Amino acid sequence: MKGIGRSGITTKVFILLIHVMFLFAVQDPSRAEISLGPFELHPYLQVSESYEENTFRCKEGAPTSSGICVEESDFHTLLIPGLQIRLPEEDHQLLIEYRGDFAYYTDFKSENYDDNEVSIDYKGSFIPRLDLFVKGHFLDGHDSREVSPLREIDFFTSLGGNVELLYSPTEKIGLRGGFEYFYLDHFADGRNDFRDRSDFIYSLGAILELISEVEALIDYSFARAIYNDQGQSIIGNINNKTHRVSSGIQWKLSDEVHGSITGGYALKDFEDAAKGEFDTAIFSARIAYRLPTETRVNLRGGRELKEPNLDGQGFYITTGGALDLVHPILPELEGTLSFSGGRESYYQDPMATGRIRKENTYRIQAGLDYTPFPWMVAGVAYAFSNTDSGWFSNQFDYLNHVVTVRVAVFN
Repeated sequence: MKGIGRSGITTKVFILLIHVMFLFAVQDPSRAEISLGPFELHPYLQVSESYEENTFRCKEGAPTSSGICVEESDFHTLLIPGLQIRLPEEDHQLLIEYRGDFAYYTDFKSENYDDNEVSIDYKGSFIPRLDLFVKGHFLDGHDSREVSPLREIDFFTSLGGNVELLYSPTEKIGLRGGFEYFYLDHFADGRNDFRDRSDFIYSLGAILELISEVEALIDYSFARAIYNDQGQSIIGNINNKTHRVSSGIQWKLSDEVHGSITGGYALKDFEDAAKGEFDTAIFSARIAYRLPTETRVNLRGGRELKEPNLDGQGFYITTGGALDLVHPILPELEGTLSFSGGRESYYQDPMATGRIRKENTYRIQAGLDYTPFPWMVAGVAYAFSNTDSGWFSNQFDYLNHVVTVRVAVFN
């Protein structure tokens, strides 16, 4: 299995040793930076230990791809090393970041994983009123059991990037156009071949200033999804084109009061004429606010039309939201409380079960974060999650309780 062989362990040990060297080289702990010419290097490291009551995230007695579910508990250690390289010049801002996620389970080694991600984010101004934005990423990662179609860990590689130009003919108007590419490839025994694809996305948009720090948004995008091997899907060709139109507003009154709300329409048109078209409303909201009590509030939600993650589906829809509260208890101590809930809706029943899957999930998490130094945070958290799929075999249902203790430096 990926990530637990000798070569994988050697690679992770090497990455961690190099990372520790960067941590000790930090010249100013309060800023957690290493100066290297015009560049700033920002290393960080997080270590956590968790107890998970339902490691396999299944319902006792329910069928799984490997037999009948037996709920098992386990401890696991998570190491997250990272390094950011920044070029903070006014006309050319560059951020390159590496992040690793290495998980080690005490009893169930089959759940171990090692994810590695490299990303780049660039903003440049070459001529007056014209800005260039470039983003890219490479991820050698995994889908956890609750995401995987077969409730097993699935490993994949994804690669993507986008380029956008923003032209501002006046101080109150911005016109933008962009192109984005995304590639997804799963490993293992071929059970996820039906998900592997390439996306090509073209977009146009406008930003109009309404009043100071408040802007109107208008966006259109055209996406084409091309699947690598149509023979792997039990419903055949699911290549498709998707049109999205949305409008809304965004604001930033301060670093603590900002957000955006957009709504619109999406239309998916399949290459196979027999599958027809599907259209639905879409929306997105992100709101940050600080109450007079100094409590920080973050609210986010949305509804989106997505490419399939289950065989026999041409698409699915996610609808949900989350609320995060952070309240200072003492100068160095904060309490955190999070609520989230959502639904994944599937509209096809290729196995003729008589029931369409609509997976409802909610999660509650509470914790404490202690900051003894500007460069260190220690915390403890408890999380409860519940999933009810409405599926005929209870195959995707589960309850879980997780307790986590973590320490982060320069994070």
